[in-house]
Amino acid sequence: MNKPLPRVQTLQSFFLKDKIIHELELHRLWVERFMFMLGLFSAAMAFPQIMTIYGQKDSSQVSLTAWGFYSFSAFLWLMYGIIFNRPVVKRVQILYLVTNLLVVLVILWYR
Repeated sequence: MNKPLPRVQTLQSFFLKDKIIHELELHRLWVERFMFMLGLFSAAMAFPQIMTIYGQKDSSQVSLTAWGFYSFSAFLWLMYGIIFNRPVVKRVQILYLVTNLLVVLVILWYR
């Protein structure tokens, strides 16, 4: 059996491929930074709930079950980020887990 000959790569195509890889890497870094900033903003959304409960000294109108599930979901996403080595997922889910657990603690404190 005759094997096909390996394709000869020209110097121009080698550098073009290198440039494309570099540009893709820059886009990936931009997307990761954007998603981390979005995660920071999203995690901060729990603070108005914390401040409302703290200000009113009452958590009867807030669902402990819902915030418990939010915390559990953040924990599972954190495990996913750790297992599959996704740095952005790990960082954002740590923030989510901390803020969601803070809401749970404030709910329990004022029940």
